[in-house]
Amino acid sequence: MPGMAHGRAAHNTYLVPNTPQPPSDIEQIAQQLEAERLSRQQLLDQHTTLQADRDRLAQLVAADECIICCTESKDMVFVPCGHLCLCHVCADVIVADTNRCPTC
Repeated sequence: MPGMAHGRAAHNTYLVPNTPQPPSDIEQIAQQLEAERLSRQQLLDQHTTLQADRDRLAQLVAADECIICCTESKDMVFVPCGHLCLCHVCADVIVADTNRCPTC
């Protein structure tokens, strides 16, 4: 009988190399979407942080009180940073002690 070898049907054996297959189009799109989602999430997180920082800064600027004593009005500007954050009494003490802007 053709195809028979020693009483058994002959069959061909093929060896397929175990090589990684390139990702399918769907897999590539899924990876791109995930990367885009992560990128957008990072941007959203940064935006949220910047908004919170802006709001805190606006509160500090809007508040007229010295950030040290919280009773006198701010009337001293530090150079070169330009921060208006202290009254003249607290500024004299800070400059004598550290010579640095407390905001910086």
